[in-house]
Amino acid sequence: FNALQDPYPAELTQYTVGFDRLFDDIRSQLEQVSSSSTAYPPHNIRKIKDHVYALDLAVAGFKQADIEVSVEKQVLTIKGTKPESSSKDEYVYRGLALRSFEKQIPLVDTAEVRDAWIEDGILTVIVENVIPEKARKKLIKVSSTANLPE
Repeated sequence: FNALQDPYPAELTQYTVGFDRLFDDIRSQLEQVSSSSTAYPPHNIRKIKDHVYALDLAVAGFKQADIEVSVEKQVLTIKGTKPESSSKDEYVYRGLALRSFEKQIPLVDTAEVRDAWIEDGILTVIVENVIPEKARKKLIKVSSTANLPE
């Protein structure tokens, strides 16, 4: 199914009530990502442990002062600003893409950005999905007698 063309596919909506907002949010996120997404700089998303992820971006040539990491309205934005080179070098071939960039990654409502650092040309951003207590699995002790509230 194509979420950009059919926001409420019958396969999903026939068994749901009140999920239209969820489908609208998914459609909006897909439209935002497809319109603003770029492959530069390349990145990986690694799962560190349950609910903790690392985003690794290849930012060789960028310094700490050139990078800005922010979160607004559940969108992680990573900007790299590369000042124009004042070098008088004449390049025979230039394969290193040292250009400014902006990468936006939508986050779930419960995601929190925990840390960010640059090491060996890789920017790492740690994101944790903090599951609220009421949404976590709760085991109920089964007893042999009823324990009704008074």
